[in-house]
Amino acid sequence: MSKDTVLKKYASLVMDEDADVVDVLQSVLHYYNRESCGHCAPCRVGTSLLVKIIDRLASFEGERDNLDQLLKISKVMRDTSFCPVGQAPYSPISSALKNFQDQLLQHVK
Repeated sequence: MSKDTVLKKYASLVMDEDADVVDVLQSVLHYYNRESCGHCAPCRVGTSLLVKIIDRLASFEGERDNLDQLLKISKVMRDTSFCPVGQAPYSPISSALKNFQDQLLQHVK
């Protein structure tokens, strides 16, 4: 299958004001980690790293630098992964950092 024939999947997630964006990201990133086939290193390694970081944040053990790491790792994955599974984590991470940074910072020790 050529790169031009790959269908991209788009999704929207609706949350109420009581939702914790870190819990939502944790669920999304664990999903992508499970879905990774392991064929390309950016996705295989990247999803594992993202899960470790978000789990740390969910436990209120993260550091401010972890937020930058989430974005940097997901950018590399977006630009170098073979398929949409590895490219997908960038969107929810960048959106969360843009729109919910205060909530994310509450999880930093």
